[in-house]
Amino acid sequence: MPERSVSFAVRGAPIPQGSVTAHATRRKDGTLFAAVHYASGTKLHAWRRATSIAARQVWGDDLTYYPVRLHLIYWMGRPLAHYRTLGMLLRPGFDQIAHEHPPDLDKLVRATMDALTGVVYEDDKQVTELRAHKLYVPSYDYPEGLEATIYAVQK
Repeated sequence: MPERSVSFAVRGAPIPQGSVTAHATRRKDGTLFAAVHYASGTKLHAWRRATSIAARQVWGDDLTYYPVRLHLIYWMGRPLAHYRTLGMLLRPGFDQIAHEHPPDLDKLVRATMDALTGVVYEDDKQVTELRAHKLYVPSYDYPEGLEATIYAVQK
């Protein structure tokens, strides 16, 4: 079977999909209800929407019902301490590219996979292979964001 692949990018600081929290809240009439929300709130919704839009632009409107492979690279911004003051060049010893700080990679992936649900695939259980990397941007002028490639079997 032939395979279809598309790539897209989302610019901006990647937002993780943290744990869902719920708490009991009382209405004005005294009854209780559960208020459920994501830890990252509005930023998460905006990030997932931007990811969905970018994916739909390259994927189109046809959902796949076949296995999907994802390759995701999250480019995280560097602290200013990594740079020299002039020219924004990296300081000696700060050329490390692996990003070992929060947010957790699995929470970034969760937000991306949920954003692709209903856009690329019907359900994220169709993702059978995942390669994900969380890296510092290589230079000051390189944008933060996500670079994604989707591979899917076609009829």
